[in-house]
Amino acid sequence: MTTKKYIGLAVLILVLASTAIFLITSTTASAKYGFSLPISHDEAGDFAIEYTRRKMNVLSENLQVLHTQSIASEDLPPLGFPEVKSNHPLVLVIIRGDIDISGAWPGAGQGNTRYPYINYVFDLEEGEPVAVLAELNDDILKRALDPSLRITDIPQPPEPISEPLPDGSVEPTIEPPESNP
Repeated sequence: MTTKKYIGLAVLILVLASTAIFLITSTTASAKYGFSLPISHDEAGDFAIEYTRRKMNVLSENLQVLHTQSIASEDLPPLGFPEVKSNHPLVLVIIRGDIDISGAWPGAGQGNTRYPYINYVFDLEEGEPVAVLAELNDDILKRALDPSLRITDIPQPPEPISEPLPDGSVEPTIEPPESNP
């Protein structure tokens, strides 16, 4: 083999190794925590628990998901969060436990660092929190459950228009096309 071939082979190996290292180190939080993107609404609570365990110092054995709900960006300020600009689905997840937040994010080690309530707003597409608030009380939970506060209605799947058959199955309803007179 000539020197040029050795150099070419060395460059190829270096490029492949660099690409592999980049791909391994640039995984998203969801991949690091065993979830695939996008995270479903049903997975959001489990994801928040795992995220909390990995990012913060959990001092109690029991972390509890108290509440999850789909939420629109404009509904965050009434709950105490800043408004977040996102075109992705967001979910509010409220966790209870004995949690030390020091070192979890820049500035988190100042003042009180032990909190019983962590309130997340997760971007389900990105698998990352877009807002996090730690609380000594359950104010955000109370506001989230308060029906007098405006929380944007998140579209729900339509109710089936067919009646169940005697065996419990549902026959699809086929509506006749509109006819032109």
